[in-house]
Amino acid sequence: MTTRPPLLAFLLLGTFLLAPAALADDATRQCLASARSEMRECRAACQDGFTAAIDVCRKIDPECGGACRSQRDACAAEPRRDRERAIRACNDVEKAQVANCRAQFPNDPAQRDRCVDAAQIAAFVCRDNAREAVNDELRVCRESYRTCIDACPTTP
Repeated sequence: MTTRPPLLAFLLLGTFLLAPAALADDATRQCLASARSEMRECRAACQDGFTAAIDVCRKIDPECGGACRSQRDACAAEPRRDRERAIRACNDVEKAQVANCRAQFPNDPAQRDRCVDAAQIAAFVCRDNAREAVNDELRVCRESYRTCIDACPTTP
């Protein structure tokens, strides 16, 4: 019974000492998330400026070039979403298979490694197939974009 109060005091002291560190970690995470978001916004703005400059260099009317890019992006949005969904499904299956390998062969590292290798190969093939499945649709979008850009008026 005499050991409980010191143990309780120790646990309470540890809680009070670690709480500020946990709060600091949350603040750091939020700060980093904000910085990443700002970088993405900056990168998108720079990309927009870069593509507008390319239009000027190629003597393409920037409004027409922008409209062509918007059309291309709208055309490619659904195939890209399909591809990303399929890749996520491949990754989910891979994670489940790897977990199964670890559970099935906890004491046999060689067999477990062969099992994990097979799961990784299957996932690679699955992701590759997911990418190839949308290639034709994306090619149509690119060709439509080129046709649109070629039809844009030129600037002096």
